Amino acid sequence: MVSASRIAELVVPFANSDRIRIVRALIDKPMTFTEMEDLIGKRGGALKHHLDQLIQERYIVRESIRGRYLATVRGNLAHRLFGWFAGHVMETNDAKN
Repeated sequence: MVSASRIAELVVPFANSDRIRIVRALIDKPMTFTEMEDLIGKRGGALKHHLDQLIQERYIVRESIRGRYLATVRGNLAHRLFGWFAGHVMETNDAKN
């Protein structure tokens, strides 16, 4: 069984709307740091902090030659899973009301 702390580590990057927007954008196409600054509205270290969180859990990677960021299969699956879960919880809550 997966430990509670490991589950928390996997979920934390998706507990921030800016990081969700980053993964969602990178699923569609690779982007440079500058393109993500424009998309997210965060600059320098603030954006780097979000990217580092996503890279640490291997949800995104950075190309070594061009320097673009890309969503990984793991990031795409996690995004879809958390999206499905959020939608399912909302449907369940709506049914109870």
